[in-house]
Amino acid sequence: MDDSIVTYSRSMNVVLSRWCRNECNYCEFRNNEETLQVPYALIKDAKAARKMNAKEAYIMASERPDHSHALRAKLDIWGFESYVEYINTVCELLFLEDLLPHLDVGTLTEEEVKVIRRICTSITVMMEAGDDVWMQKNVHSNAPYKTLESRIKTIQLAGAGKLPVTTGIIVGMGESMK
Repeated sequence: MDDSIVTYSRSMNVVLSRWCRNECNYCEFRNNEETLQVPYALIKDAKAARKMNAKEAYIMASERPDHSHALRAKLDIWGFESYVEYINTVCELLFLEDLLPHLDVGTLTEEEVKVIRRICTSITVMMEAGDDVWMQKNVHSNAPYKTLESRIKTIQLAGAGKLPVTTGIIVGMGESMK
């Protein structure tokens, strides 16, 4: 294989929700709007993305928007018994439009990994940093659910479930050389 060849796959970005149970000091993605993407509204956008040769759907959400009472009520009205059922439906709809779903939705439970691995090609779980004490003291002081342990657990569950994971550490949030 020629190492000078770079490949890529065009993707469609899908934001399910920007409401998050965490309030990380550095985050510009989160907002207080309790909104969810309507699953079937994505079909038109998916068709347009495929016409532009997109192959993947990068599906993102703030962490656990289902912890909002308003968003949980919306999921109930739409007939979803769980947040992962909603995510799975979105993934199925996009897959039926010939897009490969990739999720970036935060931590997942073992049961959630089992559900989504049937339709998703992979997930992203950012570690944020390698020092949980520093993170909780500095940038995650308002984010009690964002821990290194919970992130590692999700990666372990995904690995055990044979679900590929993209991960990394975010640099530039106030670290020092000490």
